[in-house]
Amino acid sequence: MTPAPRPAPAERRAAQEPVALLYGPGQRIVHGNAAFVAEFGAGKVGLPAREALLDVPATVFEVVDRVLAAGRPLACWLEMSGERRRLTVAPRRDPETSEIYGVAIRLAHATSG
Repeated sequence: MTPAPRPAPAERRAAQEPVALLYGPGQRIVHGNAAFVAEFGAGKVGLPAREALLDVPATVFEVVDRVLAAGRPLACWLEMSGERRRLTVAPRRDPETSEIYGVAIRLAHATSG
């Protein structure tokens, strides 16, 4: 039996970055990966992002709003807890209607790939 291939270093780093899916006009957090839960807490999943993530810079929600309005992914650098982070926000679309129903957000550390 052949062992499963090990993830590449970039894939391992990406798995350690907080990722969340926000759904609907209230931008409810419907999923957070293990890194998201570790950084922000499991209790944040299920809550509107603007209520749950009070400690994140306002820039995060400004970018989310721009992505929802324009329908295109955006990224920017920001400071969180004295650390430089790369925010990436991408629209999520219904495959049948192309309607945007939410966004995926990722917060990468400055040293990530």
